[in-house]
Order: sequence, then structure tokens, then C-alpha cells
Amino acid sequence: MDDSLGQPEYRRVMDDLRRKIVAGDIEVGNPIPSTSKLMEQYSVSSTVVRRAVSELRGEGLLHGHSGKAVFVRAKPETAQNEQATLELLNQGFEKLAQRVDEMDSTNKDLATTLRAELSDLKDLVAALQTQLIELYGRTGQPYPHDALPTSAGTTGAGGNRAVGA
Repeated sequence: MDDSLGQPEYRRVMDDLRRKIVAGDIEVGNPIPSTSKLMEQYSVSSTVVRRAVSELRGEGLLHGHSGKAVFVRAKPETAQNEQATLELLNQGFEKLAQRVDEMDSTNKDLATTLRAELSDLKDLVAALQTQLIELYGRTGQPYPHDALPTSAGTTGAGGNRAVGA
């Protein structure tokens, strides 16, 4: 169902929640209102609310699950900066892997060494991320990076949270 401006209802809810996050009306680390409260506030269905929350989660602004508390993870600018940083890191790994492949034909020993070091670096990044997840868990805080890109450049969850994981 669309509103009078031709905008889908979930976009209206999503845009208003984003505006409240930017303005600080809903602060980072705090939960957003429950689905039922959002349904009442915006006069929309639960499907519309779930879609808006899902879109904001995909943007990296929220974390958590419908049916449980959903928290503000970051403001839009922070989420965009994190995404850009991760994309640069992923691009760096890809460029390095390409250069190692190019070197393979001219200097096999050096290429083998660099390939092993690149693999070790990816393993180290994955291990550091695992330690961060455990640290957040021990402090009772949710891990704030539920939607990080995987090495394939897609959004991952669970064990595929970091580049090289």
C-alpha cells in the first residue's frame, strides 16, 4: 500500500526511523520501538514494519531480530564509512591476490611466499574478528557488525562476517 506521495509505506516508516536515528531521538545502542508500537504509530501492518526494519538492518543501522529487541547499531554516516572501509580492504586483498598471480609466472618462489602470507593475513583478520565477537559476548553487548561483506562481496551472517573469513 502506498501513501499519498506514491511512496511505499515501508519507505515512509524506514525514512522516519532513519531521520530519528540521525537526529539522536533514538540513540545508538538503544532499542527501537516494538513492532506493535511501530504498527500503531505509523498505522501500518506488521509486514510493513518488518520490511522497514529489514531494510535498515541491511544498511547497517540496526541489529537484532524481529520478535526480539532490535537495536540501533550505527548512524547512517558511520555505517557508510564502515562499509567503505571494508570494501577498500576487500579490494586491497583482491589486488594483492592478482599481483601474486601475475608474479607466479616470473618468480614462483616469491609468489608462493606471498600467497602464503596473504592467506595468513586473511586468517589473522578472521581470528581477530572472532575474538571481537567473543569479547562483545562476554560483556553482554551484541556484536555490532551483523551485516559485513564477505570475501565474495555479499552480505554475510553468522560465521562469514569478515573479509577472508
